[in-house]
Parts: sequence; C-alpha cells; structure tokens
Amino acid sequence: MKIVMNPKTGEKRNECHKRSCFHPRSLFSFLCLAILVLTAFQTGCVKGQEKQGTVLYFSAHQDDETLEDFGGILQDLRDGLEVHVVLVSDGGASKVRKALQEEGHDLSREAFSAARDSEFRDALIALGVPDENIHFPENRLPDAELSEYAEEVRALLQYYVEQYPDAMVRTHAYEVEGVSSHKDHVTVGNAAVSLYESGTIKSLRLFVEPWVREDFESVTGIEVKKLPEKGLRNSERAAVSNAMDAYAFLDPEHGRYGIGARSVKSYWKQVRKEMTSYCFDYDGSK
Repeated sequence: MKIVMNPKTGEKRNECHKRSCFHPRSLFSFLCLAILVLTAFQTGCVKGQEKQGTVLYFSAHQDDETLEDFGGILQDLRDGLEVHVVLVSDGGASKVRKALQEEGHDLSREAFSAARDSEFRDALIALGVPDENIHFPENRLPDAELSEYAEEVRALLQYYVEQYPDAMVRTHAYEVEGVSSHKDHVTVGNAAVSLYESGTIKSLRLFVEPWVREDFESVTGIEVKKLPEKGLRNSERAAVSNAMDAYAFLDPEHGRYGIGARSVKSYWKQVRKEMTSYCFDYDGSK
C-alpha cells in the first residue's frame, strides 16, 4: 500500500496497488506476464538498464490507455522511459453495467469499477507497464461527470506531477474549437494544458482518438503524428493484441465480464485495423 494525499482536502489515504476485488489465477494472466517479459527485453526495460526519464499518462477511463495511447506507451518504453499510468475516473457510468444486470450479473457500481480496473491493469501489464506503476487513486472522480469536477481533476493531475516533478505528461487532447471529443477526455486535457501554462508541467503530449484524428489534422497549428515510430515490432503487435484481449476476457466467477470490448465495439475494430496511436505535442502556441 502507498500513502497518498488527497489534493483537494489534504487527507492522507491508502492507494491500492493490488487488484481491487479479485486476482484471477488464469491462463490469461500467465500470458500477460509472458508478454511483459518479452516486451521488457525488447524495450530494454530490464534490471540494469538505466532509465532515461519518467513519463506520466493520465487516462480518463479504463480502456483509453489501449484504444488511444498504446503506441505512445510502447514508444516511451522503447526509449527507456519509466512509464506510469494514472486512472482519473471510476469508469462506473458505462451502459454495459445495465446490460450485465439484465443478464443476471447484479454488480454494484463499486464492483463494476473493480472489474474494469482488472481489465485496465491486465492491458497495461500486457503492454509492458510494471504493476507498481499503475495507479488507482482513492480520490478518482465519477465517470461521465468529470466536467463538473474540473478543479478536482486539475488537483489530481497536479498531485501526481508533484510526485514526479521532472516527468513528461501524456494525456487526452484538450478542447479544440470545431472538434468534438469525449467530454471527460476534454476535461482531463484542459486540466493538463492549464498546468502546462502555469509551468507545473514542463513537457506535454496530447493523444487524439483515432475516430476524430482527421478533425484534429484539419486544425491549423496542430501537427498530428503517429506512434510508435516506424510502426509496431512483432512482439509489440502481440502485446497490443493481448492488451485488447484483456478487455474481452470472460471469467465471471472471478469478476471478469469483457466490459471494455462490449462498450465501444466499433472503436476496437478501428484500432485493431490501424494499430496506430495519434498525438501532438503541446507547446502553448495552439
């Protein structure tokens, strides 16, 4: 357990670095571990390798890190960076919860969030992020309501940036006129831009959902680039596939319901086809 301070109230709390409600002993977990080892050797993230810096990813929901950010995560691991990923919301507002209830799985919001947390964790481990670098703050905010908690979102980001003061930050694209994006994503992106403008964040990279990439490319002053550079290596392609499979994994007895795969099916199809992440670096001039 890691003691963290609530950036809003100053209250000290425990941050859980373990599975929220369960720890399924399954073949899938062993496959994720195997992919982690292979990716670690390929990217140089093995014991004895000197780290070149730290990077913080802020993900609004469980699945954004794979649908949107995977190429950046793999590129950062290639570059020898220490990657941390922070989950901002509880992910409890998904319509899949109601569908599961209709199917006989009467999950509380907390249990539903815990199931999504397990998908999130397994996906990141498959991508090569160490378990201890996956963060679930106790003071994370309500899914689908982040715009109503803009100051709290900013405080949460600021807290982690202060814990890793030299870290480069990666998160969702901010609000751009004429471009429609998920309002929770925009809220997190706006908070990051605000912290950059205040000097709290020194380096900021913003990720664009593939389904709105062309809209961002049409905005003057934004240069969208593809990651990872030169495309995926074979082992990385396998890692991404396993990360996506984490969101489709079914094992109800151990709290796994394939929630992510059910929530945005068309998005998963697009990402599997393109196998690319899209982003741009923010320098304050946009």
